[in-house]
Amino acid sequence: MDEQPLEPAVVMAEHYIAEDGHRRKSVGLWLGAFLAAVGGAAIVLLVVANAPQWFFKPQTVVIHDSPAKPAPVKNQAIAMQSYASDASNPKPTPVQSSGPGTVAKSSPPSNPFAGAKIQTEPMQGNLPSGPVGEGGSYAPINPPLPQGETNSTPATHDAKLVIARSSGGDVEGDSEQIASALRGAGASVRIAQHYNLAGGLTGSQIVATIPAASLDSATARMSAVGAHASDRWSGPVGERGGRVAGMISTRIGELRKSEAELKEKFEDDASELTAVREEIQKLNQCLSAVRSVGSSSKIALILISVGSL
Repeated sequence: MDEQPLEPAVVMAEHYIAEDGHRRKSVGLWLGAFLAAVGGAAIVLLVVANAPQWFFKPQTVVIHDSPAKPAPVKNQAIAMQSYASDASNPKPTPVQSSGPGTVAKSSPPSNPFAGAKIQTEPMQGNLPSGPVGEGGSYAPINPPLPQGETNSTPATHDAKLVIARSSGGDVEGDSEQIASALRGAGASVRIAQHYNLAGGLTGSQIVATIPAASLDSATARMSAVGAHASDRWSGPVGERGGRVAGMISTRIGELRKSEAELKEKFEDDASELTAVREEIQKLNQCLSAVRSVGSSSKIALILISVGSL
């Protein structure tokens, strides 16, 4: 029996079905290939990122801090003995000389009435009348020359100054003994006493002028009664006068300041103010004695503080 030819509609339907199947198969293959490529790329990136940790494990290094060892000291006992010897016997400051024909000068003398080094500006100008400057000292001044005397003394003339202190418990008794010892050596002595607000004597300031030839005898005598020389200075007479005047004037300035403060608390005739004014008056007398020496290097000066100021 002969086959009947298919209708065109049937042929077209079968052709469409075949093409649709082929199309679906192609899309599935392309989708699978795409997913495989993405997965492969992800695996490659993961391997690259973690390969150093998987194949090369770093070694852990532990550092232990060890205490620093002190440098070895050789002959420690000898070193400590040498240190103790140096502390108890300090080396004196070397004396410097500026050349032939000049007087060797030591370091600036300490101020026994203030416990500080006085400044070393040139000895020029007048003493200011205002309050104490920074550091508790005035600029030194040149003391006036005695009447009829000219400033013809060489600048290198050797003038002597001795600073001493006494810290005994009996201020009044110690001051009297020191003054008596100095007078026994031929010195002229002036004393300014310092009282606290309760009226107790706590300290004294002694200024003595003595012939330079008798200075060693005077220092030996006052040392025997407890006033030991802590500083010996020598230099031009004008410089010495300026330095000592600066020391005393510094102390007067401090007392002027205390007087002004006490005026705000006490009546003008109170014993506290009277004691301060008497001390200022005595110190002014000491200052006059220093200035009276003038430019004479034949007279030595001695400043002594007793007790506490």
